[in-house]
Amino acid sequence: MKLRSIELLRGVAALSVAIAHADSLIGGNADLPFTRWHQFAMPGTAGVEFFFVLSGFVMALAHGAEIGPGGHVGRFLWKRFCRIYPLYWIVLAWPLHQFWGAPSVTPAAIAQWASLAPVRTDNLIIVAWTLRQEVMFYLVLSLCLLPRIGPAVLALWIAATATFWFVVPAPKLPGTAGILWSHVFSIFNFEFFAGLAAGWLLRRAPAGRRSGAALLAAGLALVAWRMSQDGWGVEYGPVIARPIYGAAYAAVILGCATLERTGGFHFGPRAARAAWLAGAISYPLYLVHLPVLDVAARILGQGGIAANIGPDATFAALLASAVVGGLVLALAVDQPLQHVLRRVSAGSISPRPAPV
Repeated sequence: MKLRSIELLRGVAALSVAIAHADSLIGGNADLPFTRWHQFAMPGTAGVEFFFVLSGFVMALAHGAEIGPGGHVGRFLWKRFCRIYPLYWIVLAWPLHQFWGAPSVTPAAIAQWASLAPVRTDNLIIVAWTLRQEVMFYLVLSLCLLPRIGPAVLALWIAATATFWFVVPAPKLPGTAGILWSHVFSIFNFEFFAGLAAGWLLRRAPAGRRSGAALLAAGLALVAWRMSQDGWGVEYGPVIARPIYGAAYAAVILGCATLERTGGFHFGPRAARAAWLAGAISYPLYLVHLPVLDVAARILGQGGIAANIGPDATFAALLASAVVGGLVLALAVDQPLQHVLRRVSAGSISPRPAPV
């Protein structure tokens, strides 16, 4: 069962990234007649980091019990593939069309962009760098689902990441090997690990309503304090900020999940529908908002509309276009697609047999 409070937070996180990019576009797009505008500056970095923590949390809830006795690695990877790639490929078609024929658009580059292999640093969709990191999370986590050695792999991954960032510098590897290494032991691992810990705690040591409220308050306070040091989300901040944000967002997520499970948060039919919609639109909005913003800015700027309505209304129009684009992609494409893929998964991947 999905947690409605978490789905709502997922949608808010995606919206914050869209707002941040729409804000930066107003004064930084050649098609728009504005040179400077930051009326509604939003912490886009917060949305990105929240997603990393949430990813670990969801993985712990869905697959935490499989670390140790072992899990169905193939089924795990197939589910992750279905969630990320089909919609990503659909959105990737637009920038490929735009840049088709450019010297950099080679068959090898297309294959690497399409696979999200963590061996490149350039992306046709800017936000795809986070998807490359997600893919690496899932690949390493799949090793943690192997029987017997899974917990050791997870412990070694956590220890090595902490060592390379806070004890001794990581070895410098050249070229592709260095890019791959930087993904395996990324600084954002700390946020993924924090989410894993939050999911494990929710499964193993469920807290009461007061504890949930305390966790939520502490997490929000820690987020506010750390963001005050990092330009309120304009910057990612120093290395030490990653585990701090990880702990803070993990507390927020765990607090919300606990409050919902213990009746502290109640969702009526309309609120439940809104939470579902926020969760459903989050990934499509995250993927498509930049291409939609680019097209909308071109229409508003070249058509003279932006000059007539001013920067505030232009910002509202840009953001509305991104949300509508995400909504259409979610309801007309992603939801039907996921329904089909779930049916294919149910028919082609049999559940792991229970031990005798």
